[in-house]
Amino acid sequence: MKGIKFRAWDKANKIYIYWDDMTDWEMGAFNDRGEPFIFEQFVERKDKNGKDIYYGDKYKYKQLVVRNNNKRGCHQSFNIIIATVEHNIESLWKLHCISNKQNIEIIGNIHDTTL
Repeated sequence: MKGIKFRAWDKANKIYIYWDDMTDWEMGAFNDRGEPFIFEQFVERKDKNGKDIYYGDKYKYKQLVVRNNNKRGCHQSFNIIIATVEHNIESLWKLHCISNKQNIEIIGNIHDTTL
């Protein structure tokens, strides 16, 4: 198991503060400011671009669909699936069971209202 990493969503400034950028002062300040931060844990996976995946990330991936048409043989196509990494076992299981890991791409997060 790797080390646990977090990022913090700063509600006031609407930015992320990542684990490597946090100083000791900032870690202490999180407790003193009345919870203006939302913490999101790294799920020990990376997307196809090498970007860390955290709870709250929105991602997309291609899902192969094979349809059998008796007259013309098999037809293959892809569905583009968009999902969010949530705090439940089903969400994590889905992320870890995607057959082609190279298809996962982070496209945003739960704080981005444009998606």
